[in-house]
Amino acid sequence: MLFAMTALVFSRALFNDFIYSYDDDEYVARNPNLAEGISLSCIKYILTAQVAANWHPVTMLSHALDVQLFGLNPFGHHLVSVLLHSANTALLFLLLRGATGATWRSAIVAALFALHPLHVQSVAMVAQRKDLLSTLFWFLAFYAYAVRKPGDRFMLWPVSCLVLSLLSKPMAVTFPFLLLLMDYWPLKRFANADGLPSITRVALRKAVIEKWPIFLIIVIMSALAFLVQRDAGATAPIDQLKLHYRVHNATVAYAEYLRLTLWPFRLSAYYPYPQTFPIWKTLAALVLLIGITVMALWNVTRRPYFITGWLWYLISLVPVIGIVQVGTQAMADRYSYIPLIGIFVAAVWGVHESVAKKPALRQTGVAFVSLVLLILAVRTWVEIGYWQNAETLWKRALAVTTNNSTAHRNLLSTYSGKEQWDAAIEHGYAAIRISPTPGHKQSVDPYLGLARALQQVGREPEAIKVLEEAKSFYPDNLAVYFEIGSCLMALGNTQEAENAIRQMPASPSAIEETIGNVSLNARRFDLAEKHYKESIRIEPERYSAYLNYAQCLEVMGRSAEARAMYSKAAELNPKVAARMQNRITQP
Repeated sequence: MLFAMTALVFSRALFNDFIYSYDDDEYVARNPNLAEGISLSCIKYILTAQVAANWHPVTMLSHALDVQLFGLNPFGHHLVSVLLHSANTALLFLLLRGATGATWRSAIVAALFALHPLHVQSVAMVAQRKDLLSTLFWFLAFYAYAVRKPGDRFMLWPVSCLVLSLLSKPMAVTFPFLLLLMDYWPLKRFANADGLPSITRVALRKAVIEKWPIFLIIVIMSALAFLVQRDAGATAPIDQLKLHYRVHNATVAYAEYLRLTLWPFRLSAYYPYPQTFPIWKTLAALVLLIGITVMALWNVTRRPYFITGWLWYLISLVPVIGIVQVGTQAMADRYSYIPLIGIFVAAVWGVHESVAKKPALRQTGVAFVSLVLLILAVRTWVEIGYWQNAETLWKRALAVTTNNSTAHRNLLSTYSGKEQWDAAIEHGYAAIRISPTPGHKQSVDPYLGLARALQQVGREPEAIKVLEEAKSFYPDNLAVYFEIGSCLMALGNTQEAENAIRQMPASPSAIEETIGNVSLNARRFDLAEKHYKESIRIEPERYSAYLNYAQCLEVMGRSAEARAMYSKAAELNPKVAARMQNRITQP
């Protein structure tokens, strides 16, 4: 019933498109490495590639299998995500019931997990398949741990499932700490002679030591995930985003997730990082968190579910709370997928305890729970609708947040793709006018996107002003110089275009090739040929110059010469050979 109910409510996602401006394109929709489904080259890519600053081969294998089965029809990709979320719901129920023996309480927790609107992003966004897979293997690892034999020193099955979870998404780094919570409650492996939860130093030390294989895996995978994200530039260095900003944001985010759990309205695909941190807001959040923690500790023996649920929430959010800042968001709905289980457990068991003492309230309790689940189901259905496509998603984000440069930037990209240039320009200017968050430079993307949109409607002088501002932020970004040169070339200022491009912080050969590319785009073929030849003269091994020169010759109708240039490019770079084989060999 839980599986079917979850699938029914989330069935609305089956008719949504890919979100092309929000990772779906990078993961699947425009990923050339997955375009043909499973192959040897695809497997090599899955095992080695870093996608969106992450290395998660299990997730990428899942996407490749989807492409093999459904092609690039988003229906099939959404179908798999919906089925995975439904399976996670059923697994959560089975785990809780097996550990506690409480059927209806376990079912209610699973239903809250299934239907809460905060979990829409993890299901409706194809790129968040990693959430669903990681949680699936996480649950299986919990099950393997709970039923393992006492003599299993190496914990083969729990470790195997944990590795698969971490290879789907590194969120499971808190797994051994959550196992200790499970040992306390509901597994009651720290119980005293009276059967009440009680932790002794000796028992705790034994519980930690027995989990050494799990801790070892966590240390290795955590270090690997951090290095991958750092090398990809996804983590904000501490000298850019100061520690006190991170602490402020993390404290407020903990409280905000609780607020959205109780009142799941005005949800956004992206929450901008605050530009200021009012001290009253941070203090209020801190008082709330400390107050709940004190209550949980006060009831640690009488209500073990409370401390377990609360610490589950606090601990499982640690990897994504922002102390190690990945990306520019303040928080994200998808980060709550696992942590909210702890809140649901504490709430459901607490309500049950209150109702159990007053049998007259039982029918009222049933009615209340039914009403809550109905409201959540309706809210989730509505939220799924906002994920219909990129335009509806980012317009909704603008409606419920402020200073959301990312939403404007993605609408700039969306409207540019539809050639709706006026709307694109409007959102481009809005994006660059919003001040960057503390510790982050203004992104170069909206400047480039806005400049290209302005060029499309013949407003090159305006585009140049935008690009000059971008150059002040990113003096080493070669794309800025390319766009400035393109604007000047379109205005007929050939010499000025060349002079602007020659300011690029690049090699002479790269500069000559860039001038050739700008000339080719402006259909100045004679000028393009001149600069491609000069680039090759300066650096005879520069394969990209041969490649671009070949394309220029092809447009000019000089096919034999173009094939010779394609062959030379393929000779210098074997990766080009396969891609250009048809151009090299065609008569």
